[in-house]
Amino acid sequence: MKTLKQFSPLFLNIPAMFLATCLVAWLIIPNKFAMVATVALYVFVAFCLFIILLCIVLGGYGAYYVVAYLRLRLQAQSLEASIIRLQKGETIVTPQYARFNIIRGDTPAPIEQSQLLLPEPGQVTTLPDKVLLPDIMPLNGPNLNEIVLGVGLNGDGQAQAITAPLSKLVHVAVGGSSGWGKSVLLRSLAYQVALAPEQAELALIDLEAATFSPFARSNKLRYSIADTETDANNILVDLLGELKKRKEFYKKYPTVESLESYNLIADHKLPMIALMIDESTALLGDKTIEANIRMLALRARKYGIYAVLGGQDWKASSLDSAIRNQLSTKIQLKAQSKAQSRVLLDDAAAADIEVPGRAYAVLPGQPMAEIQTPYISLPMLMKALVDTGAMAQPAPVAEMVIEQKPPTEKQARAAELFNDGLEVNEIANIVYGRDGGKQLDLVKSAIEKYA
Repeated sequence: MKTLKQFSPLFLNIPAMFLATCLVAWLIIPNKFAMVATVALYVFVAFCLFIILLCIVLGGYGAYYVVAYLRLRLQAQSLEASIIRLQKGETIVTPQYARFNIIRGDTPAPIEQSQLLLPEPGQVTTLPDKVLLPDIMPLNGPNLNEIVLGVGLNGDGQAQAITAPLSKLVHVAVGGSSGWGKSVLLRSLAYQVALAPEQAELALIDLEAATFSPFARSNKLRYSIADTETDANNILVDLLGELKKRKEFYKKYPTVESLESYNLIADHKLPMIALMIDESTALLGDKTIEANIRMLALRARKYGIYAVLGGQDWKASSLDSAIRNQLSTKIQLKAQSKAQSRVLLDDAAAADIEVPGRAYAVLPGQPMAEIQTPYISLPMLMKALVDTGAMAQPAPVAEMVIEQKPPTEKQARAAELFNDGLEVNEIANIVYGRDGGKQLDLVKSAIEKYA
């Protein structure tokens, strides 16, 4: 690396060269105007060289101090390493997070890896504004015993990764206004199940066909992703049937009280099933779907079926109390109002959130805590699914085959009007008396199935 001392001869030579050039020009050039022009040209060239050399020197010193700082940090962590290259790019600070399984009640302990820029004890007093999921994943990769929910602060003010077994989280409710990280969190949870080495299956319902679309070819899918109310209800009905089958399996082993204990002694192992629903608040308006979700919430835990329900607009008036009582884990990102925040949290704090991805969480047996939920971009998620072979199979693991039911009177009427050339909103007004969002969805579903 060049230093100022090495460059000093060049700086001293520039004035000498300039003076010599002026003297020669004065003696040999008869035309004084040409001499002045020549001198001006040399002045300009000399100035440019001076600026270039100054930038090189300052750049050299800047790099020198960067290297010196990195060496000090390495020494502070008792790490032996050499700096072989500096490359300018995006500034990324990856803090070292302690790993803490909040459900198991383990003592917070630092993970074994050593990284640069570790927070000193008591140094971190606020949560980071953004946390990348890969930075806080367990050392052995995604697994069902360490589902990552985000990063919180421990009693010393240090950032710590918050993890818990999916079986201990039981059923999870996730709330959040549009654009504040709800879908990203749901996608992060599905990603961890999709890449977990344990035997597990995903049942995904996504009316917008957006949140879970990256998992359309996942080899953990139990069914194709449902994006209509009809398909959503079909999945719920099939899961209730699976629940009854598992109940019969359990009867062979009277001491079994959970999927984990069943799989320890049974010859035929059963997979854990994660039912994940985005925009579940819209589905709960359908009484049939609400009844099926209620039944699963009440009975499915024992048989290894766990639900994650996401929604923007949780309302106390529309959330069945039996379902709410079974939601052991509640995570609320930015709420539209204090009243909406209280639906899941019994607290108005989420209405004041100002950072995307920030949330308040209530976990089983724990007080409400502020966390920063993990972020994973779509390109990063897709790459991980491909690289790990989690998208190797083009078809779901198990396709659900359910005979199509005959249309109801309203569904048949909607299909008939569509075939007559009417628009969707006109059909909704005629058949359902209004053209709101729910009615439009019902019309579209009827058209898709029966027109």
